[in-house]
Amino acid sequence: MIEQKVTSGPNNYSTLQGFGYWDLSRPYYNTDHFLGNDSLNFTSAIGCLCFTGNELLQYPALAKALRTIPEYPQYNKSYPVTDELRKLTGLSFFIAFAEYVKARDADFTQEVAAINTKVNNLIYLHGVEKTKPIITEILRREPPHEVAYGLMINGIDYQFADYRNKNLLNVIDLQRLIDRRAYNADYIGFHAVLLGSPYLALRVAKTWKHAGRVVWYDLDKVAVISSAEINAIKKKGSYQEIKGRY
Repeated sequence: MIEQKVTSGPNNYSTLQGFGYWDLSRPYYNTDHFLGNDSLNFTSAIGCLCFTGNELLQYPALAKALRTIPEYPQYNKSYPVTDELRKLTGLSFFIAFAEYVKARDADFTQEVAAINTKVNNLIYLHGVEKTKPIITEILRREPPHEVAYGLMINGIDYQFADYRNKNLLNVIDLQRLIDRRAYNADYIGFHAVLLGSPYLALRVAKTWKHAGRVVWYDLDKVAVISSAEINAIKKKGSYQEIKGRY
């Protein structure tokens, strides 16, 4: 006669008896998933619009205001899983867990609504104050490993996007300014600026090692300008061209 062996384990139950929070959250151990090892992690997008530095270049008042809201553009909050909840198992655990999640979700939703109201009011207030972007300074910082560049535009400091940038409000992504496919390029880097103007020069090349070519960009018109146009601007205006390396 063949004997059937039953293997028991932490996730192998024929009934609810013994099933608790650890078994529910175990697959997500040491992750930022909603079910954390010792917490419930809630996340919500904030605001009616999600801005990065690229969209805020013409709105310095809005850029400055949004930087005062640490929860923008994404609000995260963790709620600890109580010892009482950890001790429960079976049906009692599921009932208590559902009530706990419901209460935490209501609290988080209320906080999100309040933050959304604050952010959206700022967007509606300052979103109509369009200003011509004027570059006044090249910013050069020296982190532990390599030099980082950015620009001061209308009194707001921006960094060029790279792997070190966490807050997109402070970032200008050069890859989004122009279509590199139009130049058969895989690399776009910072080359120069005309101080006191909205004009920025980009170096487009196959790789960062190649010389490539220089393309001038108008941050006000949000468009590439021709060599003839930038040469005429240089001759007509009293702008100072400053070159950098990125």
